[in-house]
Order: sequence, then structure tokens, then C-alpha cells
Amino acid sequence: MFNQRTILDVQNIRVEFRIEKRKTLRAVSGVSFDIKQGETLGLVGESGCGKSSVARAIMQLPPPTSGRVLLEGDDLTEVSKKQLRQLRPKFQIVFQDSISALNPRQTIGAAIAMPLHIANNGSRSEQKFMVQKMMAQVGIDPEYYNLRPFELSGGQCQRVQIARALMTNPHLLICDEPVSSLDVSVQAQIINLLEDLRCRYGLTMLFISHDLAVVKNVCDRVAVMYMGKLCEIGSSDDLYRFPLHPYTEILLNAVARIEQPRALSDAQTDVMDSPFPAGSPPGCRFHQRCNMKQGICSETEPEMKRVRSDRWVACHVRE
Repeated sequence: MFNQRTILDVQNIRVEFRIEKRKTLRAVSGVSFDIKQGETLGLVGESGCGKSSVARAIMQLPPPTSGRVLLEGDDLTEVSKKQLRQLRPKFQIVFQDSISALNPRQTIGAAIAMPLHIANNGSRSEQKFMVQKMMAQVGIDPEYYNLRPFELSGGQCQRVQIARALMTNPHLLICDEPVSSLDVSVQAQIINLLEDLRCRYGLTMLFISHDLAVVKNVCDRVAVMYMGKLCEIGSSDDLYRFPLHPYTEILLNAVARIEQPRALSDAQTDVMDSPFPAGSPPGCRFHQRCNMKQGICSETEPEMKRVRSDRWVACHVRE
């Protein structure tokens, strides 16, 4: 089982963006969770629910509007810029669009070596040796060292991103939709690579995706997000077998209706199109679509409560 030491502790973070002079987009509204050492937590939900905003808030890109992000006890929202630079090697991110995440004018070798260069870790020849060793470990031919991103496939560029992230030996790796832009066969290769690297390096991971089939295979626990808030957290097996929140149940039923599971496709827009978070209704954010709603659901927003030893749900009906 996982070491009980907490690597990441996210406490009641809120992320807001000013979209007009007098309007604010509340992308994330009071999200809390933690991740233990060696664990992979999946964060799932449809596009626009705030998943990537959570990832960027953890990375302090930008910092959350309010709340705390503790990395092994250090509050990233309170440290100075100098201290944050010193802590950055401990937490890294792999972005969704692998090609856009790489500088097109920079060679693959230079991109992967960038963390070493910033940390002034080793001579040029030593850095090249470390980079080529990492390239081999993530399945990139070291001979590609001087190639540029446009000369590689999307899957190869994603491997470059992963290699760059691992050069600092991070304690936490955030994967923000790391396979959504790739072909299905390449997706499986990247997932297998992440699993192998997780075991090899003892990684702790936050895996963000809208594809519930992928999350089920790679995550130990799953947190379900809807309109900027978490509505359920539980172990992967338990949550997929017995969903507690009505929204989670709809997501899983939608996946079950698709021949090749690609969750949240256009086929489910009748139940999946959520209102813009800036205009969330009073009460439970899901009550307008819920067939289990009660009077209280339209009046009072439910709090996330523990209903079993490892299950949390924000639902008046399930309390």
C-alpha cells in the first residue's frame, strides 16, 4: 500500500478570472484533496469543469485566488519567488498538447536538458549524457538528440515532455490530459510508459483526464469534478463499481453505452453540456439535471462528507 506520507495537500482552492469589467469566471470553487506518496489520483470531468485550472493552480501558473497548496508541508501559495524556484524541481507537469509545449526552435536534447541548465547541474557533456540516458528510458532514440519537435510525432513529443519533467527527479508529477490528443494505439504506449516510470521512480501523480476508461486503468483513487467543484472521491475500483453521486453515475453509464470507450463525446451532449461556471445555480450545481433531487438540493449547496472509510461525496441524498 502507499506510504502514508502526504506529498500534496490541496486545501479549499479557488480560481477566478476577470472576464469582463464586472464579471468574474469562477473556474474552481473550493476544491480540496490530498495525494499520498506513491499514489496516482485521477481527476475527471467534462471539458470546462476546471480540471486544468486546478493543475495550473497547483503549479502556481498562476497561483489560486485563495486556498492553500502544500507540497510536502511547504505552502506554495505563501513562499517567496526565490523559494518557489528552489521547490520547482520537486513538482513538474506534462501538458496536453505535446508539440505546443515544446519550443520549435530548440532541439530535443536542449529541451530535455533545460531543467539541468536552470539548476546548473553538471557540465555540458555530463548534461548530454544524463539527457540521452533519460531519452532511452522513455523510449526515444538518443540519436534524436539534435532533432526538433516538428521532426517527431505527437507521441514522441509527449515522451520528450515526460523526459524533461523527470530530469529533476520530481516528487510529484502532474499529467494534464497527457494522451487526449494522441491516437488510441499511441495512448496505450504512453499510459504503459507512465506506469513503468511510476514504479521505477516511485512517482506520486495527479492524472487529469476526461476519459474514464483511461483513468480506471491507471489511477488508485478518482476525484470527480463538476462545474468547478468536486462531487465525489473514492478508490478507483469502488467508485466505478458503486458510484454514489448521480453525476458520476451518468458519466459511467455514458461510457458503457459507447463501443470504444471515449468518455464525454459529442454523443452525450444532452446530459453533459454544463452551464458556464460563472452562472452556477443556487444549491447543488447538478440539481437541474438530477433525477434524485429533493427540495434541499435547489436551496443548499452540499458539502463534501465522508460516507465510508475511503469514500467522500457531496450529495444531500447520499449523506
